[in-house]
Amino acid sequence: MLFEKIQVKLNDKNKVFKLKDRYRKEWPDLNISRYFAGNNLDQHIMLLDKFMPGYVLDYNLIKNGFFIDYKILPGIPLELCVNKVIKEDVVNICIEHLKTTWPYAHYDWSSNNILVDHDSVHLIDWDNIQDYSKDFTLETMINRLIKKINQ
Repeated sequence: MLFEKIQVKLNDKNKVFKLKDRYRKEWPDLNISRYFAGNNLDQHIMLLDKFMPGYVLDYNLIKNGFFIDYKILPGIPLELCVNKVIKEDVVNICIEHLKTTWPYAHYDWSSNNILVDHDSVHLIDWDNIQDYSKDFTLETMINRLIKKINQ
């Protein structure tokens, strides 16, 4: 399979590649629990399957690391969305989504992890899903999202 590298964060060693039918995220070491809020890879995949059925296409250990393949979801990042109505509704949509995953939360509601597809919204990059306190989640996540939308 040929992959096109699409993202490498400066402060992160993981890499994201795009294939014709999926995204592959690779982590360069086997200390898996440091990436997924203390969960091992199987526990993390179980959470993703519970809250995003069909999103994970494959996962495995590789030499000196591991990978997860994700389904390509439709839409553009919220930060590129020009539809003001959708942008204003995203906070409510995320709160409604949080109700379906509670006590677990996506946590990383940044504008590049929210895809807008016409009148639908999809969350991607679930690396930080874990059990958060309700007060922390609502205050931190909503304030962060509102700040990003208003930039």
